[in-house]
Amino acid sequence: MTFKELFEKFKEKTATEAENQEVTTEIEKHALIADYLAEQSDLELESALEAAPALAEEGQGEVKQIQKALRKRNAKLISAAVGIVLSLILLFQFAVKPLLNRMFYYPFKYSYSEHRNDLTVCMGVYTDLNFPGLRINKVYEENTGIGTYRLTVARSNALLGDEEYIYGTLTRGKLSFPESFWAYNYHGAFARCFEPTVYENNKSDRDNSYLASFPEYVRVMANVSFNRDLTAEELVELHDTYGRALYFAWAGVRFSDKREQWLPIIGFDLEGTGPYYEIANKDYPCFALRNAIEHNGGKATASIYEEHFKSLLRFQLDHLKFQKALLGDRDYVGGYDEKKYYNYVLDYVEENGLKTYGVIVYGSPKKILEFYEEDFVYDIFINELALSRSSQEFIYY
Repeated sequence: MTFKELFEKFKEKTATEAENQEVTTEIEKHALIADYLAEQSDLELESALEAAPALAEEGQGEVKQIQKALRKRNAKLISAAVGIVLSLILLFQFAVKPLLNRMFYYPFKYSYSEHRNDLTVCMGVYTDLNFPGLRINKVYEENTGIGTYRLTVARSNALLGDEEYIYGTLTRGKLSFPESFWAYNYHGAFARCFEPTVYENNKSDRDNSYLASFPEYVRVMANVSFNRDLTAEELVELHDTYGRALYFAWAGVRFSDKREQWLPIIGFDLEGTGPYYEIANKDYPCFALRNAIEHNGGKATASIYEEHFKSLLRFQLDHLKFQKALLGDRDYVGGYDEKKYYNYVLDYVEENGLKTYGVIVYGSPKKILEFYEEDFVYDIFINELALSRSSQEFIYY
């Protein structure tokens, strides 16, 4: 009989005394075993409770290590992101932006001088040809965006000597300046500017005797018109005669035998003052006039004057982007665009030689009147008056 069958008889109280004793004995055994197991469970629980703080502390340490690892990873990710952003900014500023800038007219290389950019040279040549008595000292640029620049033009006046600053912009290939930039083209002050006719009357009816009443510390800038065109040889002789007493700021050049001398009038500074661009002499002979005169023993010649003037014209023809940026779509009077205009002038001078209808001079009233007495001088038109700057009138640099 199994213990299960025996235990059923015990519960039904049908078991014999011997069977009851056997079941009772087994129950006592199981009670002892249960007590023992309970005691063991209590001991294990106490041990677990004692070990819990250590386990908790160990777990917290592992959590901290995980958090530290995450912080390091996040710091690396943030550093990498910041580095990428900075790299993109630097790449745009120093690589992409300059390339984008050069998609438009970019005249800020240093092809002809270590200290002055190409825009300074281009504006200097344009001023020398078309703005009597002025010179460009330097053009400063500040990049304000893709293809856009803020410009500061340092320009000086032969009479006043002071440097003035003109502010402009270069916006994606277009130069813009205020009206004051264009205010010095004295085409209306020359009697024979627009026609090659010889004036039979040696002198105009203008009364210039009032100049004799001016004190000697006054300096005069005057347009001097000739009653006939002078050749380059006569211009050299004229400068040799009066060059120590008068500053020859500009000589107007004839470029048509007809009564159609279109604007702008054109000429050049006989003194060769202003910034020194000897580098340009390689491609444009006598470009730096003062340098060419110095290399000829300090003596100007007709060929030096003519070669200098033609080099200025060729320089303009080689820098038509500057002309386009400055003048836009405006045609010269007579329908000539910049290229046709300068080619027309160059062709005329090469065929007929350099001839002048008048000059702009600067000096004392006494010397101006003395100059006026020359037979070939037709008229004098006073442009400006100023006080003498110093005993050394003309500054070369």
